[in-house]
Amino acid sequence: MPVRPYRPEDRASVERVCAENGLRGHLDKYFCDRELFAKLWLSPFLDGEPESTWVAERDGQVVGYLVGAIKPEFERRAVRWIFPHVLRLIGRWMSGRYRHHASTGRFVRWFLTRSWREVPKHAKGSSNFHFSVDQEQRGGERLGDLLLEAYFERLKSVGVQRFHIHVFASSGRREVGFYRRSGFKVEDVKVSSLFKEPTCVVSLWHPVPESVDFARYRVKPPKVWVIADTAVTGLEEQALAADGVITEQETSRVDAGDIVVRIPDATDLTPDALAMVVARCDHGQTRGQVSGLWFDTVGY
Repeated sequence: MPVRPYRPEDRASVERVCAENGLRGHLDKYFCDRELFAKLWLSPFLDGEPESTWVAERDGQVVGYLVGAIKPEFERRAVRWIFPHVLRLIGRWMSGRYRHHASTGRFVRWFLTRSWREVPKHAKGSSNFHFSVDQEQRGGERLGDLLLEAYFERLKSVGVQRFHIHVFASSGRREVGFYRRSGFKVEDVKVSSLFKEPTCVVSLWHPVPESVDFARYRVKPPKVWVIADTAVTGLEEQALAADGVITEQETSRVDAGDIVVRIPDATDLTPDALAMVVARCDHGQTRGQVSGLWFDTVGY
């Protein structure tokens, strides 16, 4: 079988996959200590809940993994397992070990002072997970599906009914739109200060499905239109999840159920504000105000 439960002897291979694919595959750009990064990201799962971890194998080598948090109060339990590695991080930073890599210092300051404040909320009783497969693997998508199948079977066996994921979403990207078309709903959003470009961390949730075929849950979410009284340079590239920028004279392009966001004069449209508008609409709110932006869900 290409996917099996995790064993302690798999740890080094799982940490390697994590480090090589961390932060969108650009870990070395932000943090130079691969070994410690993998322990910070994985120890709450591998030490605190190893029975909710699976690995994917090819030719006898671990080439992917999925770690899940199914037991309650994951955040509280995670502190126990991550604390020793945080102390190592502080010690290496203060000793000057990272002095040669300026971005690492920025990452350490973010991790210690901001990262925990930038985690979006999620409902109690919801499981979360993340998985990674070596990017050069042929059939990596299929391996990812097999890992998800094992995870979903575990969730159903213990009676968990929903799961959530955290997604980095930045300007010009369409991660949020992809997940919403696959039936996910936005739960919460926080601004991330880790990256230079405007980036949010978006929490999305989904009921535990019968299979990994998310195409069967495919929906057509409402489009998000932005109306600005004056032209805003680069608005389409900046606005997270916006489908287009129109004027009052172009509202004929808006269909029933679409979200219309109005930007008053001297109000900046930020990705986090627009993502929060989407979250409010996903929760059934048809009109309101977020960070100075007025929005309505068109009813005609």
